[in-house]
Amino acid sequence: GGDWSSDVCSSDLLNPATLTSLFGSSLTPDLLSSLVLTLSSASFDNPTVPQDLEWIMALLRGLTKVPRFGTVVGFLDEVEREGE
Repeated sequence: GGDWSSDVCSSDLLNPATLTSLFGSSLTPDLLSSLVLTLSSASFDNPTVPQDLEWIMALLRGLTKVPRFGTVVGFLDEVEREGE
């Protein structure tokens, strides 16, 4: 395969539409922070690959639908919430 996001997306390991069932109520502040940092890093690694950026944005939108997302965000420290 090609880059990591295409490989993961094509293998259906991480599908934006199924994030709610994947995480259920198990999303934690540490996990959310790690996911966002990883996705952020990946978007800077391949900024010229539009399908990767579209997939990353779809994942981020999907994360907002995960149960307790708002509560989890509330437990992030200020630096994590601001993305600095």
